[in-house]
Amino acid sequence: MANICQNFLKVSHDDPEMLEKFKKACETNTIAETFCPITPEATGFSSIVDARMSLWHSRHDFGIEEFKCNKGKKISGWFRTKWVPPVGVYSALTKAGFRVKACWQELGEHFIGEYRSDSGIAEYNDTNKIPKHISKRFR
Repeated sequence: MANICQNFLKVSHDDPEMLEKFKKACETNTIAETFCPITPEATGFSSIVDARMSLWHSRHDFGIEEFKCNKGKKISGWFRTKWVPPVGVYSALTKAGFRVKACWQELGEHFIGEYRSDSGIAEYNDTNKIPKHISKRFR
């Protein structure tokens, strides 16, 4: 059985249509395919799972299980993935003009980290030194 990675994600965008597109992807569990699609050009992979792992860093697409929209300017919420966070999707969202803040924890392997569109990925291996802004998301 795969270890479950808990994820928290907050996005904002200057274009209300892009936020609406993101909201619809949340509701239909298609965030990865909507913003980082597996296209016919993504060749060279032996399987769809290999393509997803390479592009999304996750085996499965996802939506946000519980999300809230803040005055139509930000969407935030949490979701679960197997083993690892979908950092490839966070990167694709950033390229699409979203401002992204995400954090995750997978307690089986003590895999904890965050992604910010302005600074990239930070990972924390020492559970005693997890920044408070991350630990408070998973209480």
